[in-house]
Amino acid sequence: MKNKKRTLPLIVILFIGTTFEAPDFDTAPEEQTHIIKIGETLWDLSRECYGNRHFSRIILLHNNIEDETKLHTGQTIHVPDLKTLLEREGLFTIAKTEMEYIVDSYAIMRNSQSQNERGKYFIEAADLLNKASSSLRHNEHITSLPEHMIKRIEEAAELMNRLAVMKQGSSYFSKHFDLAEQKIVSALYNAIKWARNGFE
Repeated sequence: MKNKKRTLPLIVILFIGTTFEAPDFDTAPEEQTHIIKIGETLWDLSRECYGNRHFSRIILLHNNIEDETKLHTGQTIHVPDLKTLLEREGLFTIAKTEMEYIVDSYAIMRNSQSQNERGKYFIEAADLLNKASSSLRHNEHITSLPEHMIKRIEEAAELMNRLAVMKQGSSYFSKHFDLAEQKIVSALYNAIKWARNGFE
């Protein structure tokens, strides 16, 4: 049986012009509301809220927007923190630990940019992703494995391990860092779609 869509109250906070290089998902407001400004794109908003443009896919999905090109100045966009979003989508009822591993891994990855000995942070992030993948495969509450999501998690973990031994600042490092973020976003996107399809 597919889950019924739930209507939940929104916590609304207006934010303007703040850039988060390393989002803190433990202290972030549960939901923020943003008014689209002239010339602004979801890539801009995604960077501002999550530290990466690829999260625009998550923003679109959360706001039930099918066509990004139809965004207009003055439009209200709701932006939840990641843990709140995953909980609202019902993922904490079946895979809470695994979802927290993924979100925490991303937070560690972002924080690694401002830390010494960055390699160990990437290794820690990769370890959390591997735990998420393994736990999903052995979760007795899951009857239909989300293979697409698991594959993206495992690909992100592999990229994290590569980043651990790369020289930061090189184009090769930047490319792999961006790709790792894409994989994590794709994993979360697939997780939400999986939940909305009744975990089938």
